[in-house]
Order: sequence, then C-alpha cells, then structure tokens
Amino acid sequence: MRIIKATIPMLESRTLVIGFQAENQRTQVRINCAPIFTEYPHATPSLAIKPPSGETYPVFVDRDGDEVVWTILSGNLALMGDGELQLTFVKDSVIAKTVIGHIRILRSLVVSGEMPDPVAQWVDDANAKLHEVDVTIVSIDEMDAVASGLPEGADPTVEVTEVNDHKRLVFGIPKGDKGDKGDTYELTQEDREEIAHIAEENFSGIVRGYRDDAMDAADRAEQSAQNAGYMYMEIVDGHLIFYRTENVSVADFALVDGHLIVEVA
Repeated sequence: MRIIKATIPMLESRTLVIGFQAENQRTQVRINCAPIFTEYPHATPSLAIKPPSGETYPVFVDRDGDEVVWTILSGNLALMGDGELQLTFVKDSVIAKTVIGHIRILRSLVVSGEMPDPVAQWVDDANAKLHEVDVTIVSIDEMDAVASGLPEGADPTVEVTEVNDHKRLVFGIPKGDKGDKGDTYELTQEDREEIAHIAEENFSGIVRGYRDDAMDAADRAEQSAQNAGYMYMEIVDGHLIFYRTENVSVADFALVDGHLIVEVA
C-alpha cells in the first residue's frame, strides 16, 4: 500500500497525488492532527472531498493516535484532475476545520475496446525487432577490433573504446599453456639419401669449383718450384749422393774440422 504522510500546514502548501483513476485501496493518506487533538482530545474527525467535477461529498475516515487515516476507494478516484479536501472536527457544540487542501487524481487507461488480433500483434512485434537488428548491424559496420597478448593464466578481457568517432573492441588474449615436449626424431636411411641428393644438387658445383681451384694452385706451385730449381742429398751404401735440377748451380763442398760444408750460390 502507498502511504502518504501529511500535516495540517502541509495541506495548504502541497498537492497530494492520491492515485490513478479506478485504483482501489491502493493509497492511504495519514494526516497528523496533533494540534487539534491536543485542544480537543475527544473530537470526532470527518473529511469532505470536492472531486475534479461534481458536488462535495463526505468520506469515511479512521483515527490512529494523532493521525486521521483515509483509505482511498475506487469511487474516490472516478475522475482525473485536481480536487480539494478539508477536515472537520466536532466536539459537543464545537466545530473546528482545517485549511482546504489540494489533491490530484492521475489519468488511467479505461479498457473499452476489443483485444487485438494476436497474430497481427506478433507481426508488429517482429517488425520492431527487425528494425532493432538493422540498427545493430549498422553499429557493427562502424566498429573495428584489435587484440593484445596477456600473460599465461590471465583472464580474457574486452574493452570498448572510441576511436575517430567509431567504436573499437580491444580484446586481451592470454598466452596458452606450455605444451609437452615432443618425441625425438631419428633420421632414417631414406632421410639421409634425400639429404645427400639435395646437397649434391645444390652444392656439388661449389665443391667442384673448390677442387678445381685447389688443383690449379698445386700445379702452379709445382711449376714455380721447377722454375726455381731444387736440390737434395741422401746417403746410399755409405755414399753421400747429391741431386740437383738444371736450374740450380753446382754446389761447392769442403771439409772443415771434420764437417762437410755445402755451399749453395
């Protein structure tokens, strides 16, 4: 239940909104009348209502301590608009009244037509939903997305930002768990033959080039040695044999203190 609390001074300064048309026992107005009850403890309260249109009529009220309680019925809310109320207190020949207060009744829909065709209503709802989908698609067309890495074990994240007047989704993607170590692979004879074949196709020319260069260098070294001449000695059956090429001049021999001295020009 809706409870509206008021005092006698508030009746003049405040409009009490007491409900919608045709509501019944939904609202209760409780007006504190302590000043009146202090002066006339056994006074009997009553309440008069002037509706938005029509004649003023009395309504039934209760007393709860210093409060006058009005439980509003549907008949009190028949017409929408602004009205008035006033409290009266009677004690023997004494009649006391409060200021006139202001009330307001809110408009409510009154059912008078027939229930609409449920199929037609469903079509209308579907068309409305399709329109919402179209709007959503347009919004997605004006959106882009980026992603960034997060540490292993972190929770995925997503953030919506604004970049150059359009939306951007920023996804945070955690690093995956480290996998198990794979099996060791051993080369088969077929693998070795394939590797040798590839090496021969790609490197045989280079190897042949190095070999040819080395042979040429050896030939040039031998030719240079022949051009320069050479000599050597060996002992055969106790005889000292001396060999030389034509490019080397004859060596001079001499014995000095028991040593054989060979002088080569």
